[in-house]
Amino acid sequence: LIEEVEDFMILDRWGNILYETQDLQTNDPTSGWDGRYGDQRVSIGPYTYSARIRFIDQRVETLSGAIMIID
Repeated sequence: LIEEVEDFMILDRWGNILYETQDLQTNDPTSGWDGRYGDQRVSIGPYTYSARIRFIDQRVETLSGAIMIID
């Protein structure tokens, strides 16, 4: 089980950080990325994420992958 997301970021296809946060609590619908950069929705296309996760047994893993924004 996840205790906390220590670091989380979203990057565009060129590696620019669009969103970054620390100490993200799980199961909180008011936190996390809303698909915006600044005050505008991001364009349709691929984005990558990276997250450093701390589990309840205090083990820490870094997970990464890709997402696709569609309209």
